[in-house]
Amino acid sequence: MNDLPNLYPLRLILSIVVVIYHLPMISNGLEIPNYSNSPLFHKGELAVYYFFSLSGFLILRIINDELIKTGKFNFKRFYLRRVTRLYPVYYLILIIGIALYHVILPILGIPFEIDYKLQDLIISYIFIVPNVFKFYHPEVGSILIVLWSIGIEEQFYLFIPMWMFATRKNILLSLSILLIVFLIILKVFPDFYIYSNFYFYFICAGILSILSANRPLAFFKSRFLHFFIYTLFVLSFITNIFAFKNLFVFHLFNLSVSSILVSIIADYPIFEIKNKMIDYLGKISYGIYMYHMVIITGILFIVSKTKIYTGINTAIFVIGLNIIVLFFSLLCAHLSYKYFESAFYLKRTDNK
Repeated sequence: MNDLPNLYPLRLILSIVVVIYHLPMISNGLEIPNYSNSPLFHKGELAVYYFFSLSGFLILRIINDELIKTGKFNFKRFYLRRVTRLYPVYYLILIIGIALYHVILPILGIPFEIDYKLQDLIISYIFIVPNVFKFYHPEVGSILIVLWSIGIEEQFYLFIPMWMFATRKNILLSLSILLIVFLIILKVFPDFYIYSNFYFYFICAGILSILSANRPLAFFKSRFLHFFIYTLFVLSFITNIFAFKNLFVFHLFNLSVSSILVSIIADYPIFEIKNKMIDYLGKISYGIYMYHMVIITGILFIVSKTKIYTGINTAIFVIGLNIIVLFFSLLCAHLSYKYFESAFYLKRTDNK
């Protein structure tokens, strides 16, 4: 799985899209000059959906490979991997958010309205339902609100190994049925997804991943298909052509494009991006996603207090601000990966 090409560059692109989505949003609330007219600055949630497809593509293949090779599944090892990969940073950000909104801001006398009980937040985030808490308390704070997507990933990781193990004799059929059921629910009962629990992204990409591993799809090698999907991908992020108002159509389109995109660039590449720096930055994209709100909050607090943008050309200021935020987000993710997250990775007892 580590040898699949082009996935790290895609992760890096998606993480940058998330950063440039949140920066003008927070800047606008603080009346700091920003630029958000381009559709590209409003595609943060779409980038997260692509991350869901990436995760499903990798995780479902890992589960399927183990079931095919051994006929068994090591649930303990699987969940340990997920815990050591996601939880250290997840809980660190949770602690930072709680400390900021419940301790530091009150001490500094900075108003921040809290419409929830702290114990409710802690319980919701510990039991990995931050997406549910976000729905009822959308003003939970920018640092804490980004954890919603991690909760959805963890919810999916909890049940999908058990589903695949229970249906191991017909995995593709069972996953296809599950995908159809989730899409039918999206069509006839969309309120089921009020918590943004869009598990169908993971499943659709996972099905293509398993298909490619078992019996390659010849059509996916087509240069026409590559050009077509790349075009849809780019247009989805730089325009609003595919910003369908119908929820079912919107997600059906994006889960199709994201799943096929991940599949063709990884299993049927017509080019490979081979750059150690890009691959490394894509490798630490989880940290970029998790820490960027801390960086944005800190930098914009300084900017709002100093009014440093006064007298500076707006375009120059906005470009410079984006560069600074991206730089420190990358730096923070690098330091975390090297000195914090790696300490938990070393606790693994297997080499797989």
